[in-house]
Amino acid sequence: MTDLQWLAANGRPMYDGTWDDPHTRTLTMVLDGSRVGGDSFLIVFHGGALDTEVTLPARGNGAAYRPVWDSAWDLPMESSDTVGAGPVTVTAASIRVYTLVP
Repeated sequence: MTDLQWLAANGRPMYDGTWDDPHTRTLTMVLDGSRVGGDSFLIVFHGGALDTEVTLPARGNGAAYRPVWDSAWDLPMESSDTVGAGPVTVTAASIRVYTLVP
């Protein structure tokens, strides 16, 4: 995996047609810190007016994601809850940050 990867809402890599599509309102950025001994993050950017479904991509060894920040939260939350790869609902016009839990 590269240090930075852009994914579409379906969890697959972005391609030129997705970048250029004026209807694209959601994209995901994966920051892989494993090469430098750091944490890895998945950040969902959703600019749509309605909630939407985003697919968290499968990662090796059954890794899970833990939400660490969401712009839709009233107050920051600490949670040990994790979610696996697959669909999640993201609030309209929001940004959500997950950390990768090996």
